[in-house]
Amino acid sequence: MKLESVLSNLNQVEKNKFINVVDNLIQENNISKKYDQIKQATNNEIVALFKQAKPYFEEYLLEKLSYINPSISILTDILSRDGNSVARVSWIESLYHKDIERLEAKVKELSTIRSTETDLLTYEGRMNVYFSCLKEAYNNDIRNNQEPKINDDERSILNVLSDKLDINHDDKVVLEYMVRPCCKQSAISDYLNELRCLGILFIKNKEQTVYVADEVVEILNSIKGKAISDKYLIRVLRTLSDAELSNILKSQNQRIRGVERVNKINNIVHLGLDVKKILSVYMFNDSASQNERKERLKLLIDDLSIETKTIGTTVESRIDIIIDSLKDISKIESNVLSSAGYDECLEKLNEYFNQEKSKDFFYDLVREQFEIESVEKIDSSKLRQLSITPYDILYIVDNDDIKAIAKFFGLSNRGNVRESIIGSFNDATDKLIENYNLLANRDVNSLNAKGLNLSEAEIGTKFEEATRSILEQLGLNVDEELRAEVNTSKDKADLIISTSNDDVIIGEMKTHKGGGYGSYSSVARQTKSYVRLCEQHGKNVTQVLVIAPDFTDDFIEHAELDPDINISLLEAQGLYDIYEVYKNKKNPKFSVQWLQKGGLLKHSLILKRI
Repeated sequence: MKLESVLSNLNQVEKNKFINVVDNLIQENNISKKYDQIKQATNNEIVALFKQAKPYFEEYLLEKLSYINPSISILTDILSRDGNSVARVSWIESLYHKDIERLEAKVKELSTIRSTETDLLTYEGRMNVYFSCLKEAYNNDIRNNQEPKINDDERSILNVLSDKLDINHDDKVVLEYMVRPCCKQSAISDYLNELRCLGILFIKNKEQTVYVADEVVEILNSIKGKAISDKYLIRVLRTLSDAELSNILKSQNQRIRGVERVNKINNIVHLGLDVKKILSVYMFNDSASQNERKERLKLLIDDLSIETKTIGTTVESRIDIIIDSLKDISKIESNVLSSAGYDECLEKLNEYFNQEKSKDFFYDLVREQFEIESVEKIDSSKLRQLSITPYDILYIVDNDDIKAIAKFFGLSNRGNVRESIIGSFNDATDKLIENYNLLANRDVNSLNAKGLNLSEAEIGTKFEEATRSILEQLGLNVDEELRAEVNTSKDKADLIISTSNDDVIIGEMKTHKGGGYGSYSSVARQTKSYVRLCEQHGKNVTQVLVIAPDFTDDFIEHAELDPDINISLLEAQGLYDIYEVYKNKKNPKFSVQWLQKGGLLKHSLILKRI
């Protein structure tokens, strides 16, 4: 979840620790004089200030985290993993204890390191060297009658040493745990509060939920030397051959005999290896020439469907292209499907796995891969909250299963199969939009003739889905996360558009058969209850937008004269015409302000401004 979205979910008290950290960095480094009081800044302004302070924030965290106890280090590892950026405190606590158990089991495995001879030709010998240096860096403070710690300079030297000795991240964590084990008596809430004071996370007190913004996760990964997140590393590994996966594991002294492909991938991810070393050294046979490595990376760029003007002339430049492309890909993929299309994709994938594996196998796979708590529903709202895209989901599925899924969906196995699967759900949404006016008018017979076999009960829901998709494609922030949070079992808003800061537009969609829609009292009652719900969540409703096939004169008059709420009315055909013109323009523009004029909106005027 982006920082702005996180801030919009919190009250002022819950933001204060983060704001204080950013404020101090601004003052110390004379970054911006625009806002004397950052606490009075809007969420947008706070995000802008954070962007300016980001390099200093990373330096600040690098220094602070060097001095902090190992429990905090384990927690930052957990919080920066895919799927853990929004989670209940109790779930983070359970993940923490699970990691401690794993570390203690690994400590027993590596306990012989202490007595291993210092032989740089063996992995165990190199670990012994690193362990001895780590122990010295930690304990030298005791001789000086100081609190034992590893400072920033020592950490930098240890990082270079581990890199030169080729010690993987997982073993580094275990060796450090051997030198300075965690205190088991302190409460996790104390550690989380420390991280909150550092500006790393937010805690929503009412729900006891932890939030870590995507921008902060990126910084934590950078501090840990992780060029890309695990979900992107998985994409790379999925494209490699079994022999290449085995080469990576062999380079780390890991078992490969009898290990299935899916477990090889998971084991490599867990080792925390540098992706640059994977792509330049580990995946290749020792005898591979530079030209062979360059050619293999060229194929990898194609396999990952990376669009680039140049592919580089060296191994290093081609690796940089792969890493930079994967870092930027989330911007492209975040809205590749509408919310309805994403949900339908998840449902169909679950349907396939229910048939081929076992009930809820797919949802369990998603939970396991992204460490999502069992009480959480796996849907587009939750996954988008965690910045997990449809492509991220498809890449946790094995290549053989992906081919079988394509066949199950009636798709070809040629080309990029994952792209074809996602494209098929775009087609379904497109078909709803193409028949938008028929949905609005509840024309069942015409819909059936067009191949949309919908029941009367389904038409309203599909009209809402199509409307949300249209508005998303017009570039508006259709906030499904907020809608899920605000809605109750009794009152369910059809649409929430986040505009700026804490301002939102509430949308109500009405299908109607024959004549103009005229039930104003019903709409007014519903929308006023939605306004109250939004206000209870700290949101300011600036406008109510009602979309219907047509409106009666009485309805329009009541909307224009309503003293309590600002209501804009938009005819369904008008919205569809706006969408069509926008889609076909070379450089279209659309402003949310055009929906906030009040009364019956003249779509013909909007068309001229797109």
